[in-house]
Amino acid sequence: MAAIGVHLGATCACAAVYKDGRADVVANDAGDRVTPAVVAFAENEEVVGLAAKQSRIRNISNTVVKVKQILGRSSGDPQAEKYIKESKCSVIEKNGKLQYEIDNKLISPEDVAKLIFSKMKETAQSALGSDVNDVVITVPFDFGENQKNALGEAAAAAGFNVMRLIHEPSAALLAYGIVLCGGSARIPKLQQLIKDIFPNVELLSSIPPDEVIPIGAAIEAGILLGKENPSLEEEALFIECSAKDILLKGVDETGADKFTVLFPSGTPLPARRQHTLHAPGNTSSVCLELYESLGKSPMNKENKFAQIVLQDLDKKEAGLHDILTVLTMKRDGSLHVTCTDQDTGKCEVITVEVAS
Repeated sequence: MAAIGVHLGATCACAAVYKDGRADVVANDAGDRVTPAVVAFAENEEVVGLAAKQSRIRNISNTVVKVKQILGRSSGDPQAEKYIKESKCSVIEKNGKLQYEIDNKLISPEDVAKLIFSKMKETAQSALGSDVNDVVITVPFDFGENQKNALGEAAAAAGFNVMRLIHEPSAALLAYGIVLCGGSARIPKLQQLIKDIFPNVELLSSIPPDEVIPIGAAIEAGILLGKENPSLEEEALFIECSAKDILLKGVDETGADKFTVLFPSGTPLPARRQHTLHAPGNTSSVCLELYESLGKSPMNKENKFAQIVLQDLDKKEAGLHDILTVLTMKRDGSLHVTCTDQDTGKCEVITVEVAS
């Protein structure tokens, strides 16, 4: 069984296959190793890739580009607002979710991403001559839970079994060790600046920048399927880290909002944290909210990704409710949360998955 890694970038998508001890990018039906992440809609037909890109000038209002920038975001998100302003496709909010409005039809960003993932699946299956189901998908390091979920769900809707979401820098490290990757890596000035900062370091560029990340994802897929990688001199010690601060919002003794950072960004995963929250005793319910932040104030509602409510607590004339919260974050970034009232033993549990 072959292992596959897929990278959906802002401008292009690429699939790599791990087979017979090595990872390599597979070409699409046009013979290109990289497929434009462009989807065009015309006359009840969806066109993905180069043909969609080439026809964009004639069908610009019905052609979606850079869908990755809007996946899992809502209208209050600054990046989403910037995307909407620049998009030639009409983007509206419907029932709290962003949708493309194309030919009087509403199409979600996840459905657009699904079409691109389907193209990658078709490309890999054509190259291998067999079905492909298991996949490792790459995500930007700063993607939040909502963005990860949206990307994973789009891949699953395309028929993939998503074994793992892997951060793009981690995938690049698996492919190289130390790398320049992505389109900007081609800029000579950038390469020279890095050489000036690290004069004794050789810049590795034998793998085309657009292919580095999917190749690393394919290697990770091979590892997950138990395949050996003879190109690694030692067993790969791959440590995933949390991309953002994970904060717990509760209330203090006075009832005022209180944020506590439980997983700082860069926390090695898996990880477990335990926190006791003291809530006013005269209340019968306590709501705890989970936020994520990357060097910004967590107060923005867009940063909230989950909540858990303890109800039917016994009110106290004096004293406080002691709420023990235990959070476990897995290697893939999914979060298991247990909240327990220390007096009554009442307990609530939630699990926040990063992909379906």
